[in-house]
Amino acid sequence: MFRYSLVQKNKSTGNLFYSIRITDTDTHKTKFISTHTKNKKLALEIMDKVQHQELHPTEKRSVPTLEEGVKKFIDYTINTAQSRRTILDYTNQAKSLLQYAQTKEIYLDNIDKLELLQEFQKATENFKPSTKKQRRSIWVICFNWIIKNYDLNIKNPMDGIKPPKAPRIEKTFFTPEEIETILDKAETKEIRLLFSFMAFEGLRFSEAKNMKYEDITDGIKVIGKGQKFAKIPLSNRMKAELEKFASDKKSGFIFNRVKFPNNTINRHLHKITKILGIEKETTLHTFRHSFASNLLRAGANIVSVSKLMRHENPQITLAIYSHVIPNDLDKTINILK
Repeated sequence: MFRYSLVQKNKSTGNLFYSIRITDTDTHKTKFISTHTKNKKLALEIMDKVQHQELHPTEKRSVPTLEEGVKKFIDYTINTAQSRRTILDYTNQAKSLLQYAQTKEIYLDNIDKLELLQEFQKATENFKPSTKKQRRSIWVICFNWIIKNYDLNIKNPMDGIKPPKAPRIEKTFFTPEEIETILDKAETKEIRLLFSFMAFEGLRFSEAKNMKYEDITDGIKVIGKGQKFAKIPLSNRMKAELEKFASDKKSGFIFNRVKFPNNTINRHLHKITKILGIEKETTLHTFRHSFASNLLRAGANIVSVSKLMRHENPQITLAIYSHVIPNDLDKTINILK
């Protein structure tokens, strides 16, 4: 026989979290389980659940545990993600959720939102706002995948859990003139072509590196983020770069992907920009930003640029690139005659 009660056993030290005191009335032995909440009503609900589990230890649950769900999500990411960077980001952030899931048995239909919020705040306490935002985004993606994969009729537990907004940092980009000088300094014709795919077609590094000759027929076929298929028009400038490349190969991968790890090519880019005196914080992704920025600065339609960038909607493009859109109010006001 067990007796259950709520206590704030560390109240004297300033810790107001409630604990469940479970006393064996036969042996008089006592154990405590923290509820991780200061809310008495919530603590009582947790105590009821604990009491039910203690009284029915062999009762089977049809709903999987959070630990099982997160492990499956990590396996899915490793097996399906195209980019090594995506795999690292998703698995690292999901593993932080897994650590919480392994502290106790948590069923997916019975996640304590307040406790999850406390865990998120504790896990991201010393993070930069941008890293907090990334962790929240990946936890949301993880829960969405779990809910869909297990066909659960529940809301995402991360709804309403939002980190503070990160300060907005304007994206750096290369001007068309800078791109020309960078291409001319590329160590090999393969690296020049790789840079060109990003600068003139807006491809991500992993997309460019994985290009096959078969993908370039009446445009460029791309499997992008989230395994989404897209077809992008082939620009005249990109056609010229492909003609310059002039390879005897007509099928298979264009690049030797083993020779082109992200870090190696990034270092090569930094070396070039240093030689050219381009003093900007840049990565390979700067080419993609430059693609959108230079189109918008030249007066391209934001909806068209959004489609070329494969953003879900033009608002995303506008939010990222509004600072480069020409803002000539005098000219705009005189459009109407």
